[in-house]
Amino acid sequence: MTRKFSSGLADLARTLNQGAGSFLDGTVREAGITCDVCAAPVAGYSLCFRCQEHANFAVPIADRVASSVYAVEPDSQTYRIVRDYKGQRPVRSHQQAMSALLALGLRGHADCASKLAGERIDGWALVPSTQGRSTLRNLVVRLARFPAQEIPVRYSGPERHREFTPEFWPVELSSVSRHVLLIDDSWVTGGHAQSVAASLKAVGAQRVSIFTVARVLDPQWDPTREFIRGRLGGGTFDWIRCPWTSGACPEEG
Repeated sequence: MTRKFSSGLADLARTLNQGAGSFLDGTVREAGITCDVCAAPVAGYSLCFRCQEHANFAVPIADRVASSVYAVEPDSQTYRIVRDYKGQRPVRSHQQAMSALLALGLRGHADCASKLAGERIDGWALVPSTQGRSTLRNLVVRLARFPAQEIPVRYSGPERHREFTPEFWPVELSSVSRHVLLIDDSWVTGGHAQSVAASLKAVGAQRVSIFTVARVLDPQWDPTREFIRGRLGGGTFDWIRCPWTSGACPEEG
């Protein structure tokens, strides 16, 4: 049986497709082609350099990671949306596209994370901006089914820091959460999101699933450049495809 989605989400997807469908590319999950964690190109390895680095720290981090689309630096249309939607003078169409991608990922596929984890989400958190911006939080709060389940996270490190440093991201967890959904707009190195995931695990969260709208790709590495040329041409994003599996939703088997 094919999974059914609400008519509201379908309408939102059609609107997004009309405005951005020609350039959005969905993430790819293929063993040896993309990272098992973050879906970056890996040229035959199971993990990209950064995700292997996080694993080597030998502290509990996220159980799974999902991103809906790729954003190629420095000037692809998708990257401009992710970069500029929270700027001082954001383009309205950029904010609309980011809001739609968040809604389709969170309202459409958050239950997929629960299915894969074997636990329903009972708390959610945001990776806070290192520059004090609140744009992402404003968008997510509007979509939250249970606003009271938000777990506050603070950032106490230097601006633009990207390394894996859980101590810079203190978490206020009032009770043990079985499964926390951690949300960010983009994954560049994963240092921010995995740092928060480690902090959540350290204070008692049993499972953490990370959802980011975009996996940012840097084409300076030859295998990444070849992946972009061969696999990304715009128009491959399909919101029905699960961002956690890059294929069928787990409910569909």
